[in-house]
Amino acid sequence: MEILKTIQLSKHFGGLKAVDKVDLSIQKGEIRALIGPNGSGKTTILNILSGIYQPTEGKILFKGMDITGKKPHILVEYGMARTFQNIRLFPELTVLQNVKVGQHCRTKSDLVSIIFGLSGARKEERHIEEKAMQVLEFVGLQDKRNRPAKSLPYGQQRLLELARALATEPELLLLDEPAAGLNPHETEVLDDLLIKIRNQGITLLLVEHDMNLVMGISDYITVLNFGAKIAQGTPEEIQNNPEVIEAYLGKEEVLQT
Repeated sequence: MEILKTIQLSKHFGGLKAVDKVDLSIQKGEIRALIGPNGSGKTTILNILSGIYQPTEGKILFKGMDITGKKPHILVEYGMARTFQNIRLFPELTVLQNVKVGQHCRTKSDLVSIIFGLSGARKEERHIEEKAMQVLEFVGLQDKRNRPAKSLPYGQQRLLELARALATEPELLLLDEPAAGLNPHETEVLDDLLIKIRNQGITLLLVEHDMNLVMGISDYITVLNFGAKIAQGTPEEIQNNPEVIEAYLGKEEVLQT
């Protein structure tokens, strides 16, 4: 079943066609990778899908709904979440508080109820904390719950940002270079975690430069170059596609696992 579809999706910055008439069709429950050389339009597509950029042309369908031009907070409510290439945490808040922020999009209590501690709000706050702890346990950070986010090593901050996105209870998770800056052991941990997330029924759209990670976990890969889609297929098909190899400056070994 299709969860996300783009139709002739485009984003122009003046005369630059950062994304040019890209069609995507992502099936529910799959891990889809979006790869390409630097400047090929990968992050721009994530920014359009998550509502940060407005498309110049084209349409986006999520679970059959036209979400073209919707704001990020609306998309989170619909069931779409994302992480960023540059970590965006609340550094002074604790690990647990950072994850609870993600869960608040699923609450019903208004600000007055929360401020005055009305019974319904207190019950909901307990639920938020329980859910946040479940997510922290899922990513392996439960024992760090009371530490300030800024005190975590880089790799664990990456996991915390992922945990906060999971706390929004997404159906589709957009990941912008989640392995950036990770050492080999941390990348292995991430690899296992992404499989676990998919096994929970969450669809993943992954932008990533680590080809070992991409080829190891992706069900299907879409390749961009100069803002346009040049290939799509299984990891094996992409590894042997001459146009993809050429797009990577002829470095065939870049695509090998």
